Amino acid sequence: MVKPSLTFSDRCTLDLGDVQVHLVFFGQGHSSSDTLIYVPQERLLVTGGAVPRAHFPEISERSTLDDVRRSLAVLNRFLAPGMQLDHVVPGHGPPFVKQDLASLRDYYQKMLAGVGAAQREHLTLDQVQARVAADRFPALQETPPGGTHEGNVRNLWRLLQDKQ
Repeated sequence: MVKPSLTFSDRCTLDLGDVQVHLVFFGQGHSSSDTLIYVPQERLLVTGGAVPRAHFPEISERSTLDDVRRSLAVLNRFLAPGMQLDHVVPGHGPPFVKQDLASLRDYYQKMLAGVGAAQREHLTLDQVQARVAADRFPALQETPPGGTHEGNVRNLWRLLQDKQ
């Protein structure tokens, strides 16, 4: 096994001469080290399994609340009006465009708000599952064998409870 010669915790820019490659840590979700690759000269973002198109992302049992917030912040950064991004290449499925990231960003926002509000109202996990049911996110669908919406609710519920 060869240990990495380059590590980073948030972002890293690699200058390859005629092109720069920006590595952006996305958080733990689909894997323990989800990293996005942005090539500004090509207006290209490579997301791997961390950012699926039209599917629920994964808030895994390994995820932390900081990971969820980081994922939301990274999506906001790539959706910013000045961000030059024309092509998004996921780990599976066809490429998509910048605006398709909005449904995932909205999912993270609504999940944080909805599960947090349900806990403040002292609802049970079953009640919050009903309140933020998958059908409230019509632009997204389940993706086997990765995470599921129900699993995301359960994991986010636990993360927010641990915070209290």
